[in-house]
Amino acid sequence: MAKNQLEPQIGVFTGGGTGGHVYPGLAVWEKIRTWWTGPLLWVGSTDGMEKTILGDLGLPYKGIPAGKLRRYYSFRNVTDLFRILAGFFIMILFFKRKKAAFVFSKGGFVSVPVVWAARLMGIPVFSHESDLVPGLATRLNLPMSVRLFLSDKTVAKHLSARYRSKALVTGNPVRSQIKNGSADRARMHWHVPDNKPLILVLGGSSGALQINKLIPGLVEALGGQAFVLHQCGQRWEIPRLPNYQGVPYIGHELADALARADLLISRAGAGSLWEAAYYRLPMVLIPLTAGSRGDQVVNARHWERLGCAVVLHDPNSRELSQTVTYLLDHPNELNKMKQAFQKIPTEDAAERISREMRALLLNLD
Repeated sequence: MAKNQLEPQIGVFTGGGTGGHVYPGLAVWEKIRTWWTGPLLWVGSTDGMEKTILGDLGLPYKGIPAGKLRRYYSFRNVTDLFRILAGFFIMILFFKRKKAAFVFSKGGFVSVPVVWAARLMGIPVFSHESDLVPGLATRLNLPMSVRLFLSDKTVAKHLSARYRSKALVTGNPVRSQIKNGSADRARMHWHVPDNKPLILVLGGSSGALQINKLIPGLVEALGGQAFVLHQCGQRWEIPRLPNYQGVPYIGHELADALARADLLISRAGAGSLWEAAYYRLPMVLIPLTAGSRGDQVVNARHWERLGCAVVLHDPNSRELSQTVTYLLDHPNELNKMKQAFQKIPTEDAAERISREMRALLLNLD
């Protein structure tokens, strides 16, 4: 497909539900922008967090009705089915009005009607899976996709044999903003003492109640041995503690926090893990288990096997405190964890995906 034929058309991105479905997609958006001169649009839900993220960045956004297919019995499965169908027909009409050259899907329930509508209209679809076990949306979108980009080679074993030829391992995209962190800016912004290690606590983009409850006990147990920076979400009342700073949400300053941090305490969402990996940041992972499909447990075990993380399942405050204290008291253990990140591929995943997409679009002409 010649470049002058691509320019009048629109490129569509889709995905949402969590920041892990948005931020890696934005990394690919940045790379595609280096060769794509036509308009780009993100399609997400009318009320999801992806709308806020894209709105804050000032990027073009279209909201559609979205539903969720749950793995358990719920009447909302019925009502959400109608929302999914509504989103599908809205996208059919959209693609009839707008000539789209491609759709890039980052997953999440909102992507399904977009991908299926694109396939029906003959628009090539590219998908990416961050987790080590493909989510339901990825499984539904795979037959409609010309290529599925994977974060790790182990994901392929979970794919149907007839679709494995579509898979390509690229790693997980990390946005350029994350790669420009400054430890000095973090010290100044949060008044982190120069003589103390920084423990960064992330519970996901909305915080995590389970982790939040553990942190006051951890701060007390550390007794000033380290400074704790804690992303706790909007609904958590931030305690006033020495050597502690709680914030509802860490936005563009996250890169600085990662650059300054000596240890990360976090859930095990793929996006956060790969962003920490960029800085070779040792991790204590507390994967989400309740109400999940188990993807975070699989993610956590994978990084633990690599030697980059310690995994705690439903720990109490004492168990977390003992683990963190041990690591701080044994810097050689932290160094081993840092060195283990050398096993992670260093190629820019977003750049690789962008190159592959461009080559396939040219060949599809």
